[in-house]
Amino acid sequence: MRIVFLSLFMLAALVSCKTTDGRFTGAYDKPTKVTIEEIALFHKAVDTRMALTPKKVSRQVVAGTNYEFICKDANGKKHTIVIFQPLPGQGEPRITSIDGKEVK
Repeated sequence: MRIVFLSLFMLAALVSCKTTDGRFTGAYDKPTKVTIEEIALFHKAVDTRMALTPKKVSRQVVAGTNYEFICKDANGKKHTIVIFQPLPGQGEPRITSIDGKEVK
């Protein structure tokens, strides 16, 4: 009986973490085409000398939004840039990681 109760509790906890569209709370959404607004955000945070072109983006809503951009450089090499956009009035967008390495 204890195992049944524990199993039901775990299932209820798992289901409650999903959003209405089936994603888990706090998870990145599926990569999609980059919008004009997201391209502007990218160029606001990323130095143009890096010569990166954003191809796809995933979003994670936290206390602001994390944008995980999949980019290509001039040689066609793929890079992942994460940019944090704070809530309005809380600061400018900034890079938090490049290719999985934290940026301080």
